[in-house]
Amino acid sequence: MKKHIIITAILVLAFMFTSCFADIQEEESVQEVGKIDTSENNDSKPESEAPERTTADFYIPNEDIDGFVTVNAEFDGTIEGLIAHLVELNALPEGTSVISFKLEEATASIDLSKPFEDAMNGTAMEYMLIGSLVNTIIDFYNIQSVSFTVEGNILDTGHNIYNEPISRLS
Repeated sequence: MKKHIIITAILVLAFMFTSCFADIQEEESVQEVGKIDTSENNDSKPESEAPERTTADFYIPNEDIDGFVTVNAEFDGTIEGLIAHLVELNALPEGTSVISFKLEEATASIDLSKPFEDAMNGTAMEYMLIGSLVNTIIDFYNIQSVSFTVEGNILDTGHNIYNEPISRLS
C-alpha cells in the first residue's frame, strides 16, 4: 500500500512539473505578431523562412449553436494560418481562404473567397460564421472591428448587408 502511495505521489509531482515547464515554454514562444498585408506580394522574406508559430484564441460555435466557445491553439502566425485553422475547427466552411488582408489602426479589412458566402444558410449560421471570423481576428490582432468582403464585393446575405466594420459578437 505504501508503495502505491509513493508511486502515485511521484507521478503527481512529475505531472505538475511537466505542466509548469510546458506553460513556461509556451509563454516564451508567444510573441507579438506584426501587422500583415497580404494584398501585395511581399518578397522581402526568403521563401525558406517559415513563419513563427504562435497561439490564438479561436472562437467557434458552441454545441447549441447559440454562442461561442474559445479554443486556444497554435498556428503559423499569419492571417492565412488563422483562417485555415478556423476552417480546420469547422468554424468556417471548407475552401474559405484569404484573398487580401489589411490592418489600419483599430480595424482590419479582409477579403475572403466565395465558399465563405456560399455557407450563409440561415440567420443562425450567418451569425456563427461571422462571429467566429470577427471575434478571432479582433482578439488576435487586438483591434476594435473587422470589415470584410467576398471576392471584392460587399456581402449581402438577404438578412444583412455587411458594408460597415463589425465589432465583437457575443
